[in-house]
Amino acid sequence: MAGPGIAWYLASEARKESQGLKEKVNQLRAEVERLKADLPSRSSLPPIQEEVFIAPPPPQVVTQATVRDEPPVIHQEPTILPPALPPPVFERIAETPVLPPLEAAGPPKIPAPKPMRRPVKAARPEISLEQFLGVKLFAWIGGLALFLGIVFFVKYAFERNLISPALRTGIGFLIGGGLVVTGIIMRRSKDYAVLAQTLAATGVLILYGVTYAAHALYHFPAFGTLSTFVYMSLITTGAFVLSVRMEAPVIAVLGMAGGFLTPIFVNTGVDNPLGLFGYLLLIDLGLMAVAKKRGWYYLIACGAAGTLLLEAGWFMEWFWKGEYHLSAKIWIPVTVHVFFPALFAGATWWLQARSRDTVSSAKTESFSLYPAYGGLALAAWSFIVAFLFLEHDYITSRPVVLNGFLFALNAAVLLQIWVQPRVAMAQWLAALLSFVHLAVWSSLRLTEATLMAALLSYLVFGLMHTGFALLAMRKRPETMQAQQHGIWLGPVAVLLVLGPMFALPEVPWLIWPTVLLLNLMTIAVAGVTLALAPVLLALCVTLLAVGFWLFRLDPLAGPWSFLLTLGGFALVFAAAGAVLSARVRLRKGGEKPRGSEWLTSLEGQLPMASASLPFILLIIATYRLNLVNPTPVFSLGLLLCLGLLVLMRLSRLPALGMAALVCMWLLEYVWMDLHYTAEQPWVALGWFLGVASLFAGYPFLWRSRFQEVALPWVISAITWLLQGFLIYKVCDSLPRMKEQMGWVPALLALPPLVSLSVVLKMPLAGENAIHRLVRNTQLAWFGGVALAFITLIFPIQFNEQWITLGWAMEGAALCWLYTRVPHDGLRRVGVGLLTATFIRLALNPAVLSYQERSETPIWNWFLYAYGTAALAMFAAAWWLAPPRDRMGEVNLRGLLWSYGGILLFLLVNIQIADYFTPAGEAFISTQWGGDFARSMTFSIAWALFALGLLVIGFRVDAKGARYAGIALMGVTLMKLFFHDLANIESIYRIGALIVVAIIALGASFLYQRFYARQERDD
Repeated sequence: MAGPGIAWYLASEARKESQGLKEKVNQLRAEVERLKADLPSRSSLPPIQEEVFIAPPPPQVVTQATVRDEPPVIHQEPTILPPALPPPVFERIAETPVLPPLEAAGPPKIPAPKPMRRPVKAARPEISLEQFLGVKLFAWIGGLALFLGIVFFVKYAFERNLISPALRTGIGFLIGGGLVVTGIIMRRSKDYAVLAQTLAATGVLILYGVTYAAHALYHFPAFGTLSTFVYMSLITTGAFVLSVRMEAPVIAVLGMAGGFLTPIFVNTGVDNPLGLFGYLLLIDLGLMAVAKKRGWYYLIACGAAGTLLLEAGWFMEWFWKGEYHLSAKIWIPVTVHVFFPALFAGATWWLQARSRDTVSSAKTESFSLYPAYGGLALAAWSFIVAFLFLEHDYITSRPVVLNGFLFALNAAVLLQIWVQPRVAMAQWLAALLSFVHLAVWSSLRLTEATLMAALLSYLVFGLMHTGFALLAMRKRPETMQAQQHGIWLGPVAVLLVLGPMFALPEVPWLIWPTVLLLNLMTIAVAGVTLALAPVLLALCVTLLAVGFWLFRLDPLAGPWSFLLTLGGFALVFAAAGAVLSARVRLRKGGEKPRGSEWLTSLEGQLPMASASLPFILLIIATYRLNLVNPTPVFSLGLLLCLGLLVLMRLSRLPALGMAALVCMWLLEYVWMDLHYTAEQPWVALGWFLGVASLFAGYPFLWRSRFQEVALPWVISAITWLLQGFLIYKVCDSLPRMKEQMGWVPALLALPPLVSLSVVLKMPLAGENAIHRLVRNTQLAWFGGVALAFITLIFPIQFNEQWITLGWAMEGAALCWLYTRVPHDGLRRVGVGLLTATFIRLALNPAVLSYQERSETPIWNWFLYAYGTAALAMFAAAWWLAPPRDRMGEVNLRGLLWSYGGILLFLLVNIQIADYFTPAGEAFISTQWGGDFARSMTFSIAWALFALGLLVIGFRVDAKGARYAGIALMGVTLMKLFFHDLANIESIYRIGALIVVAIIALGASFLYQRFYARQERDD
């Protein structure tokens, strides 16, 4: 009831103000015309002499003093000075040697009249503490004291029954009305504005109190529930009118408080939602009108707080008592809790639209935050109500009611954001609450009957938020930064499909069209905004959903439904990535990033992730499903590999090819480890050879693209190593191949040899360093892989220490190839393999127990294992002659000589230990004591080996060999004197000493001869 009265009052006030402004404009126009008429014309003004005009000086003075680079000046007739001019002025000026420019001596210039300035209104002096205490505080205290005095007087009269209830009520109305009238009268004098406002506010309080007392205490017939409600509404309306007329916000606040307390004071105990919320609507409209009229925008926020409290109170008291949750009456709370947030969003728009003419834009937006925050507070309470609805089966079984309410709330919040973009973060909060609400409902309350409604709700959720963000970014580009986060909510909606997967016993097929539509919506938004990150997130979320579905599948079920779903999504995102990347490049000027720049940019990461991430699910599917036949999984993997290879060709990023090879090989290896059986070897061999042919052949197919890139050729060569391992495993599982396994590496050496021959026949693309480097890389890798297979033929065929021997021979072969193809990678890999061989044979004691010893001395597997490895070390050292022997500060040749020498020394000791091991023992014995013959054999062998090192050192002038010989000879002598001589008999002791003495003397003789030869040479 307050709204119509306030509207009528505001209209009359506006009419009065417009008439007054029109009269003031007419007065100002007449004043301007009068001032224009009083101004003298420019022609009637006498000359204004701001300087003295004199006759021109003599010509010679002018020529000397004033003639510079200025253009010639035509002299005018001399000006006759008034007779009153004092003579001294002529003398002073005539003696001045330098004259001002003659052009300054022209006709006098009449200065233009200065523009009239508007009278500046003097700023009001700041209110001092004394003025605050004397004027406002005393007035407020006085008003409070007057109110309390009346209250205590009434209480005193009540206690002694001095005045009848009717008279009490009448006196109260008279006092309250009198105070209001007194305040209105005193308001005519601006000197008593504070006192007038205080009296009027006190009167309003008294009127509220007396009306409530007449209803609640005395129960007068004239103050029934409806009539009291009308009276208090009128008091509220009057308070609003007074606050506007008297410019007293305190009266508006009191009227607002009384208005919101009225339903509480006159509560009938009967549920009447239409009357209650209609009354709240009128109160809020009145507050909005008052706030708009006087600029008290905080009143709207206070009104939202009061509305929220009454909404919450009604809901807590009547929602369950009135059984709204059990019937169609549920639409009443749904409508109420959506209407008021929308109302305050409209208030925000109304205030902004009506305030731009009088208030600056920035200030208007600041003012409009009050209704925006009020509306969002009401929306927050409405979201709480939506969560409370989840407790009731009647509501949760009706998605139209539940989710319709939820989306209406989202619409109200989005409307608020559209009107006031400064609260854009509210979209994230509303989306988060809606997401949690939908997720809880889907996980706990979803049934097969409500599945379709749930899927439609997911679509509406994603479409509403992404569409709003897109619309805001298109229509209001200035708010793009604030609205851009909304485009991420499309991929988030895909997570909601996990709810039906949890809630239902089987995953329905309708989920995947919903996921597809959500992804297409995200891709469409990215096509407009060119934001690729949400599409990448949508890909990851989709794969997560597909992976969760994989764990719900029956392991014995066929894989085709899963593979078709996974492949379809991979294809959609790969195509979207290609199209979106092209659009981004066009936006950037058509430049395509290359190399690592492509890998680090989203336009490269999106298509690469679309083709590579599905391999994770394929590998998991290989673990989960019974895949005896790998054709379905390998077919999808091969398709993804083709996609990565095409992307590699377009982007020229070779790392994509390596990623495709590694992903496919891991998939093949997992399948073979889990599901391969020897009953179907040809299927596995066919796939392994087919994959190897694909990766080995694509650089030759697109060789014009890779003439300056080395990695594709490396991938082509290394493919045969990876796939060769799988082919070897298949062949090793066949019984008829056990005795012919040497043919496997021999046949695998043919493809790299063919590739090497093709490379040799290919013309060199150029003569620069890059082309030569690529050619050396091609020769090195194809030749190295071919040599790797060739060197594996012998050890695989004999099947004893074949891994170690393969490393040794491959390392030596790569060092030889380095002498033909100067690619440093060959030398590095070769020396690395030889180092691994040395570590395995020299520093791994367990190697002696890998295989049982034979009863044949000397000619056993120790001889060919250690001997072949030592010969490979010596051959590699021989081929790495200077200047190829240095890798930085490391002397590779000396290192390899040392490896070979140590292995030979170990071989001698192993053979001695094997010879003296008792017959029937499976492994050699390494005991040092207890056997004189074995101990003396060790000593003599060490001494002879040391002598051999000295001879080699003298022969090739190698200090390292000589130093090693001296050290070994010293260790031998120490062993002889401190160990052997203490444990043997005298006659044998004499023989041992003689033998060691002869060896030591021989070493001394060799040293003397070596130094004598050096002196002769010098």
